[in-house]
Amino acid sequence: MRFLKPKISCVIIVLLLAFGTMSLVSQALATNTLAPAQAQPSPVQATKVVSATGNGWFMREGKKDEFNFYVNRGTLKANDWRYNPNGQASYTGRDFKTAPEVIQAWSTKVWRYKIEKIDDGYRVIIAGIATVKIGDTWRSNWWFRITAKDATAGKDAFMLQLWRPIGADKAGGWSPKDFDATKPGSIHLNNAPAYQSQATLGGGNVKITP
Repeated sequence: MRFLKPKISCVIIVLLLAFGTMSLVSQALATNTLAPAQAQPSPVQATKVVSATGNGWFMREGKKDEFNFYVNRGTLKANDWRYNPNGQASYTGRDFKTAPEVIQAWSTKVWRYKIEKIDDGYRVIIAGIATVKIGDTWRSNWWFRITAKDATAGKDAFMLQLWRPIGADKAGGWSPKDFDATKPGSIHLNNAPAYQSQATLGGGNVKITP
């Protein structure tokens, strides 16, 4: 009997250890079973940026006019215009009023733009101040307006209009002294621009993302 006591004690210890291990395993299984499933993170949605871009050329009176522009973002106002956007525009064409001189225009400030749905696609109107070079003469503070069409059927189109800083009461003029960039109603343009060039594109593309 004296030799059996140690053996019995060992058996009891082994049984206790086994029982404890089984209890811990059971608790772990219960925890895993009852724990709620971890929610999978939702995919990140890309933010759509309202924008318009254009690059191309068209023929006018046998000469090639070229343009390039982009505009995006901006603060949307109740009048559907987006103000102070990122943007830039350039144009090279011909001034046929005096002679077929080269006329170039570069935007110095894109003030606002608006995207509109039309029957056969989208149209963007961009407005601001530009520097203009006619022949060898540089001229500043001209007003520009670009109207471009992204057609779903047929060809894209582009139009550039320019006004000289001579007062809106004169043909082809606008009134820079009246203009306040914080007040849309302060822009005064003569009904007739000093320069206008437009056509459907011979090459290139206009892309509008509303």
